[in-house]
Amino acid sequence: MQAKSYFGVKKRKAYGLCGVMLTTILLGTYSLTVGADEVRPGTIDTGSLSQELTENRANSSSTGMLNPEMARKEDKQTLEVDIGNNANTLNNEASFYEDGEKLSESMNPSQEQKTEVAVLTNSYVTTSSNQETDDVSETNQNQSRFLSAIKQGAMDGAKEGVLPSITAAQAILESGWGTSSLAKAPNHNLFGIKNSEDWTGETVTVPTQEYVNGEYITVNAMFRKYASWNDSVVDHAKFFTSTEWRKNNYRKVVNEMDYRIAAQELKNAGYATDPSYAGKLIRLIETYKLYEWDEMSSNSITTLENVRVASHDPKADLAITGLNNVTGSYDLVISNLVAPRGFKEVLVPTWSEKNGQDDIIWYKAAKQANGDYKVTVRSSNHKGDSGLYNSHVYLVDNAGKFIGLGGKQATLDITKTAGTLTIANNDKNRGTFDVVITNLSNPSGISGVLIPVWSEQNGQDDLVWHKATKQEDGSYKVTISASQHKWNSGKYIVHGYIVDASGKNIGFGATSADVVAPKKIGSASRGNYDVLNKIVYLDAGHGGYDPGASYFGISEKSLTLAIQSRVKAKLEAEGYQVVTTRTSDTYVDLTDRSRAANASESDIFVSIHINASGSSAAQGIETYYYQPYAEYPSRINATYHANPTRLSMSDTLANAIQSSLINATGAQNQGVKRQTFAVLRETTAPAVLLELGFLSNPQEAARLNTSAYQETLANAIVEGIKAYYEKESKV
Repeated sequence: MQAKSYFGVKKRKAYGLCGVMLTTILLGTYSLTVGADEVRPGTIDTGSLSQELTENRANSSSTGMLNPEMARKEDKQTLEVDIGNNANTLNNEASFYEDGEKLSESMNPSQEQKTEVAVLTNSYVTTSSNQETDDVSETNQNQSRFLSAIKQGAMDGAKEGVLPSITAAQAILESGWGTSSLAKAPNHNLFGIKNSEDWTGETVTVPTQEYVNGEYITVNAMFRKYASWNDSVVDHAKFFTSTEWRKNNYRKVVNEMDYRIAAQELKNAGYATDPSYAGKLIRLIETYKLYEWDEMSSNSITTLENVRVASHDPKADLAITGLNNVTGSYDLVISNLVAPRGFKEVLVPTWSEKNGQDDIIWYKAAKQANGDYKVTVRSSNHKGDSGLYNSHVYLVDNAGKFIGLGGKQATLDITKTAGTLTIANNDKNRGTFDVVITNLSNPSGISGVLIPVWSEQNGQDDLVWHKATKQEDGSYKVTISASQHKWNSGKYIVHGYIVDASGKNIGFGATSADVVAPKKIGSASRGNYDVLNKIVYLDAGHGGYDPGASYFGISEKSLTLAIQSRVKAKLEAEGYQVVTTRTSDTYVDLTDRSRAANASESDIFVSIHINASGSSAAQGIETYYYQPYAEYPSRINATYHANPTRLSMSDTLANAIQSSLINATGAQNQGVKRQTFAVLRETTAPAVLLELGFLSNPQEAARLNTSAYQETLANAIVEGIKAYYEKESKV
């Protein structure tokens, strides 16, 4: 599914998560709030929305009209929010978390609404948190019960480094003292945390509102369900450290001992867009003396630590197991580990004695199901050295102190990785040469061969990791072109790496080639549409921290890369040169993709994506080419983006590939369409974007995840590209 951008800004997909609002059944008369984004921090300002939003953020204007950027691909974009016209006004109080997994309720009614917000329970009035009292003596019985119910959970949450006062104040603010429908029994969800893949507990399905096809519809969303408010509070504290992104984003909140600083850092981290959010938390903490909870928590931790210090030092049993000279590996097992004062991690620095500690690696031991810790040491990580290996074990305590637990030695007699690199077919008219790899051997297996190449002209500024293709005789080959290396002439450095069965890269040799790059004859990527160089630019959508569509445990970024790899190998076998955006799981900015394509001397640009929809019934294949929009001018391609020749050739390319895909797969034909996607707008060459099926459809997802179907898709794409070249060469 294409991440759409009209200004080349990164946008990640959201699938019915962003733009979701709880219905009146859930919120009563309370307002909805929107806040932080897990992947790329940023906030929505309902007063003046930025034109440049991140990839999983709903985009609306202050007038309530949807930005054309949110024009759907048929029915796949189902999640936009009409902020201006929504009856439930966004009031910027709490936050969406990663992929919309947390949808918070807040209590910020107008003066006229305050009487409606009040909830009568056993003759007591429980008011919104924003109806602040001036003195703790005004705390009513319901509020006292609420604080008592969450206190232990807030204290337990302190173990995650979150001040109890902060957790309690957020619970008050986001649930209205536990009066929101989701917060009440049997759900007990105080913070509106939605269901996610890492949640193994119970869930509750609640009607929510989504903006679909220009109108709001009611859909069902799943939220986490807790046995008690206490459990909800504990889970919320863990939420801040449950992913690497959150650990980094909220690092100034976690372990902060001053609630005033913690509240402000929570706001600074993007948890809420309300400029007064920190002040509201501080006001609640000071009004209800919640800072006393912080003092209690600190004292209990200190007392416990003093007791632990008096006990004996950490100890463990160490053993070498699984020594294998064929694979060049062994395991170090740490068992019967006793650490009275607790610990954060177990580290195992390891090195071979061949050249001192020049190959030392600090491994992090992994906890096993039986409670042991284990590290697997591979010689491939240590320059492939044979001989004596040293592995020492250190416990890292909660204060960051390293405590030695001992060490073990092992001797490895390594069978070396080997291979021969040969330069062939050095064509000085085209600036190309082949690298042929023969006599390959590796004790831990061969899953692939990588050939990093760069010219000496400017260091390694043109370094490209090329993937070699296995030939029928068992050798590997890759064609290198000066077009992939800034058209540099001179000496090219060529290295060889075997990728073993575990995915590790093992070097086996190096060579070089003298290259004479031809004068650039122009290309479509430079606006010369009369030239066909048989250079194709392939763009595997998404990557890195941007997974694209994700359903049934399958991510779009993995599928696009797998299909691209097949297309590349097939095109190269047909004599085409292929340039790619990425060859691994890395993120590349949309505008950077276009810049790389424009510098590649390529004839065409083909971006590979997988679709998604709010409806699991949606299916089929569709292909896009550029539709100019005057209100979204090109940033880097002003001269050629609307060039009629480019658009006509893009049309030809789109229809050739779409026809080939439908004929080969029998998939539902969603047709050739037009959109102003950034990669179609900012590329100079004829450009298309392929949506190869709907990952949200269970049947299509299963088919897309098979090697056989990926092969079918790749063959069809190649045939479509060949048909385009044949037609254009005759024009």
